[in-house]
Formats: sequence, structure tokens, C-alpha cells
Amino acid sequence: MTLAADHKSSFFIVNPKAVGGAGSRRWNNIMRAIVEGGFAGVDWAFTEGPGDAGRLAREAADRGVTLVVSVGGDGTNNEVLNGVFGRDTSTVVGFIPQGTGGDFRRPLGLTKDPVRAVEILRGDDERTIDIGRLSFTALDGTRAERLYFNIASCGMSGVVDRYVNAARRGFGRKLVYALSTLRASFRYRPQRVRVTLDDAAPFDATVSLVIAANGTHFGNGMKIAPSAIIDDGLLDVVVVEAVSRADIFLKGWRLYNGTHVTQPYVKQLTGRKVTVEPLTAGDEVLIDLDGEVPGRLPATFEILPQAIRIKAPKLNAGKA
Repeated sequence: MTLAADHKSSFFIVNPKAVGGAGSRRWNNIMRAIVEGGFAGVDWAFTEGPGDAGRLAREAADRGVTLVVSVGGDGTNNEVLNGVFGRDTSTVVGFIPQGTGGDFRRPLGLTKDPVRAVEILRGDDERTIDIGRLSFTALDGTRAERLYFNIASCGMSGVVDRYVNAARRGFGRKLVYALSTLRASFRYRPQRVRVTLDDAAPFDATVSLVIAANGTHFGNGMKIAPSAIIDDGLLDVVVVEAVSRADIFLKGWRLYNGTHVTQPYVKQLTGRKVTVEPLTAGDEVLIDLDGEVPGRLPATFEILPQAIRIKAPKLNAGKA
């Protein structure tokens, strides 16, 4: 790990395995953009494994760093959020998107261009946004909690994650997600769950997917929650009931432009808290959180309004 000796007010956390391992090779060009963009005495570190970005972010916040920048994808962003949140409230989170999917950058109006990212980091654009909080059952059976910027879900998405993470590197990430989704459609069987949204009466459903969204996209470009706004104080809950394999083959393209929500087996809801419980004894309903499988149901997803400051263009206002 490389770490500058003197700690400035900005700290860059770099995932060298981002973009299929190209993150470290791209770092020299990113560093050049950072220095030319006006940052002096750049303080940075490479992550070395799972959990490292969270630890580095936590340590940076604790020593009073005012801007912690995630240089990686959605998984790195997630760790940085969980490291920073609840520490020094003056810490702002920034992004230089370098992940293969980069779904959270989409509602923020960010691109993978490091020069543009540095311009935003150096500029005055700042937003206070909502974040999600997920309470769930970890794979070892204990209860756990994670925060998220973007989207958490359960059902087939957890199975897709397992296939994606086991796939050989070198293929295009969008192709890997598409093929993993098709593969999961042959193995996954819709599962019975009970959904409780805020104080409303619970409803039971046989589902392929339940989404609790703060952002709009997941799965490397799927516009799964097209109406979501990251500062409206609400979760967009998308319930995809049992869908046939034929519909996945013939209508899967709708996930990429958001028109899947017009289908009769899709429900769109909004609320501040949603609990999802399995109804079949012994049924393992897996959770997806930014491309990882941290655990299974039962789980509670809730929104924390106006919870963290980030460097990003002010594209729209919240609706609540």
C-alpha cells in the first residue's frame, strides 16, 4: 500500500482491481488529472482487499480529512460510505468513477472521465443526499447492518451476483451481467415473501425481485427504478412478481430503458421503510448490495434523508 506521509484535506482511496484489474494501470493518468486540476500534496492509498476501502475512509474521517474520494466502482463507493458515515460530519465524499458498471454515477450525472471528475471535485457543486440502511441476516446467520448509496434488492439479483462474481475476467461487464441474468433465469425459482411498506398492511407475493432503490440503475446499466431521486427522502420500491423465462428473454431489454415498470407483473411503490420476509420455511432469499451478496432475508430497508454530503452536480431537486 502506498500512502503519503503528510495528510492533507483530501484523500483518494483507489481500488486497483477496478475495471477488471485496470484500476492500478489507470492511476498514473488519474493522478496527472488530479495534480493538473489543482490538488497539491495528493494523499492516496491503494486498497488491498475487501473492507480496506471502508477502513481507509474511516481513518481519514477520524483524522479530519474534509474530502474523501472513492476511485473505483459501486463496491468501493459502498465501503467508503460505510467508513465515513457517522464519523466527522464535516467530511464530504467525492467520486472518480472507474468501476466496470458504475451504476451510482448515472443519477449523479458523472462520467468516467477523470478530468471532468476532478473539475467537479475542485468546484463548488455539492449535494446533500439520502442514503439507504439495510438490516439483514448475514450468511453466517447473525444480524448485520449496511448502508448504501444506490440500490439494495433481494431475489434473483443475489443469484445473478454469484454468477457474475464467479465469471472469468476479460469479457465485457455488460455481457457478463446479461449472460449471468439468463443463467440465473434457468436456476432461480420465484420465492414467496411478505412485504410491509411503512405502516400499510403487509402483502404476500411470489417474486422474482424486490428492489429498495435510492438511485435509478443497477446491474451494469439496468434502469430498474426509473422514478427514483436520490434526495427526495423516499425509497422507490419495485416488486417484480413471478416472471416467466420467456418474458426474461423477450422483454429483458425493457430493464435498460425503464419500461419494464409498465408490465402487469411489476409494482412501483414509494415509502420510507420496507420489510421483506420469506414465507417458505428454509427458503434462502439472497440479498444483492452493490454487486455483492452480504446475506439473506428477513431484511429491512429504510431511507435516511439528507444524510451525507457529496461532490456532484445539482441536477434536480427532491420531490419530498
